Amino acid sequence: MWRCSRTLRCLAVIAVWTLVDGCAAQAPVPVPVPQSGARVQLGFDAQGVTGCPAEPAARSAWFGARLEATLVRLRNMLDLGDESPAQSPVKPLQLFVFDDTAAAGPAARVRCGREFQGLGVLHTEFGAAVLVPWRKSRTAAAVSRLLAHVVVQLAVARELPVDAADRLGYGWFAAGLSHRLAAECGDGLATTFVVGDVVLDTLAWGGAFAPAAQSLLQRGQLPSLASLCATEARDFDLAQHVAATALVGWLLDATNAPVTGGGAMPSKPIVELLAAARRGTPAHVALAAVLGQDLATVEARWRAAIGGPAGAASAARVATPPHPPHPHAALYVYTDEPVRERHRAIVAAALQKRHAAHTSGWQDTGGKPKIALGPVNQRAAHWHGDEFIKPIGRVWPFVAVLEYAPDGAPEAFLDCLRRVRGRETDDGWMLDPTVGFVAHHNAQLVTGSDDRFMYLAVPDTPTGGHVSGSEFVHRGRIRWANGATALVGMHTVFEAPQAGTTSGWRSVQLPLVDWFVTEQTPRLGAVAVGGCELATGELAVWGTGRVFRFPAVPAGLLAGRGRP
Repeated sequence: MWRCSRTLRCLAVIAVWTLVDGCAAQAPVPVPVPQSGARVQLGFDAQGVTGCPAEPAARSAWFGARLEATLVRLRNMLDLGDESPAQSPVKPLQLFVFDDTAAAGPAARVRCGREFQGLGVLHTEFGAAVLVPWRKSRTAAAVSRLLAHVVVQLAVARELPVDAADRLGYGWFAAGLSHRLAAECGDGLATTFVVGDVVLDTLAWGGAFAPAAQSLLQRGQLPSLASLCATEARDFDLAQHVAATALVGWLLDATNAPVTGGGAMPSKPIVELLAAARRGTPAHVALAAVLGQDLATVEARWRAAIGGPAGAASAARVATPPHPPHPHAALYVYTDEPVRERHRAIVAAALQKRHAAHTSGWQDTGGKPKIALGPVNQRAAHWHGDEFIKPIGRVWPFVAVLEYAPDGAPEAFLDCLRRVRGRETDDGWMLDPTVGFVAHHNAQLVTGSDDRFMYLAVPDTPTGGHVSGSEFVHRGRIRWANGATALVGMHTVFEAPQAGTTSGWRSVQLPLVDWFVTEQTPRLGAVAVGGCELATGELAVWGTGRVFRFPAVPAGLLAGRGRP
């Protein structure tokens, strides 16, 4: 069947991460000495990378110098100046590269003040990342572009207003710059994607985005500028990443060059767009203002530049992405600290409500439960409220937070699903818990809001065999009054070996989306995507052909509601 691509293996995952407070005692581990520069500190402790110096200190310096060059190149692109380390008031970005995920936690805690659990990666709020290179991509070029992509994401996040990527529509700006500079730093390819702070290595169109954009244009499948500006980057499909990179490339490369459709580029459009973002101008308005023409004309010019005369002829065929644009919606599953500032209140409220509503697992601290995120394998216990029930082997309290744009009277639901770990098929999901799902769910659900978003949170405290014997999916469903809908998800697996301390435990997360890869080749990887068939029953692992099929959720769930 044509949907057999569901069963294809998940394309390579480079890094999935969570962080926890570093208060527990840990055995000391070797810490790579960061290569300090003007804007980045790199701790590099990975072996077997070909095409670079073999000696550890020289290898760290080699990669560190390339990251410095990438950041200098970025600053030149954005006209940010070239101040020296002594002149810069901004703390250097921090990256750590490890072979061993168990070593990543304690070593990163020493440098960052927090423990990075598992296959770490990106946290723009803290300006830090932990990377574990994919072991099949151990060439210097592959590692260089991976590091460049992530460090550009961190750097651009510092330059844009906090809400520019979602409310203002500049997600394409950061994504396109990251792909562009990653390709320049490596071997001309772009294979790294950051999706909801998870770093993935996905081969799409061979990693060469210029011919990919031409191919999409000729097939009438190149996403429009309007879709790029209306979709947050974490919701981009592969085609939108290609389009974002092509747009950034056009803005960077076509400066002052004659263009079809009249007019010339301003001297530095990318710089003017950054200034517009800082002023709070929406991206679609800024594109038209900076380029001096309405968005439809700018669209035609861009498409003509991608495809030449043939491209101009197909400019009218503006493809609709598999997931129609919708207001901001994002799902975060917190298995450890740190929690983003805007989520701290609702995460704390969710943990407390869980404690009050259901028998739950927490750490025993002198006869009282410790109501907190994170793994526990010493003095773990079941509690009914503050009443001690019995000791258990291990527990891992966590909280899923759905955030969404409040305007337009949205109605939001947050579903919890679970199945036995290790199944080869993509079905078999059950409501979690299967018995009394609606009542159980409603009793612990928490809502909240601030001046930007509405929030819906659901906690869980898996214990014993469920910590490592189950896998979980959290799915957010939102519908706005104008008919716009969003469907987002996260797949979470806990790895918690019985022996040793929690320093060797980790949570592995994969973003789930409402589109999937419909076509791929051995040489080029993914070359086409399509939407999931059942709008509320299916989600796919990002960048793959795997489609999870979920059961229907019974009526009666409490909903989070935005303002009318």
